[in-house]
Amino acid sequence: MAVALAACLCLLVLGATTSQAGHPAHQHPKLINPIRMMPEASSGESVPVYNCLSWRLTVETNNKRNWSNVPARCGFYVADYMTGRQYRYDCEAVVDIAIKYVKSLSIPTDGRSIWIFDIDDTALSNLPFFSRPDVFFGVKTLNAELEAEFYEFVLTAEVPVLAATLRLYQAIVEAGIKAVFLTGSSERSADARAKNLKAVGYDTWEELILNRGKRYINQSKHQVGS
Repeated sequence: MAVALAACLCLLVLGATTSQAGHPAHQHPKLINPIRMMPEASSGESVPVYNCLSWRLTVETNNKRNWSNVPARCGFYVADYMTGRQYRYDCEAVVDIAIKYVKSLSIPTDGRSIWIFDIDDTALSNLPFFSRPDVFFGVKTLNAELEAEFYEFVLTAEVPVLAATLRLYQAIVEAGIKAVFLTGSSERSADARAKNLKAVGYDTWEELILNRGKRYINQSKHQVGS
């Protein structure tokens, strides 16, 4: 399972210099960005932050394909980002732009306009599960046992809301756009998903689309095959 990451800038630092005892400082014109080191909280070792930022950039731009795990050396970097203020700031910045776009639209009155929200790590945050030591923000490989435990996590119907997304949801409903929620979760989790969404403030939607083509329409318990 991927960890949600927000967009970042790639900064190029030119003209770095180094100096050694007994030797004058000299320039390295080919050095683009000197590696900065960040101490890891638990091991006392260091992580090359530049490498982790570069890995994150390749993921966000979808240049890196078919990856399954966060590199072990970047675990603490991802943990710091996801649990710190920057992740929240990034989410709010993206939602601000989306809401501005919504307000610029001329919404037809035919009731056919929809906005599709992913549930996992968009409408709801799986951070409580991913922060577990045996998952460690995507560094650890999910096996069958962890997959089962994630399913149990979903069934609690207590997955927290991503506040920025709720704000976007409220804006699209106010604009007269219908919400559709999409998840890869099994149809067996439909009741828990619906209960969870309502509990955190997603009050109404047109469809809740679950895995294997089964849907809950207009919040009813009527299932239809795709």
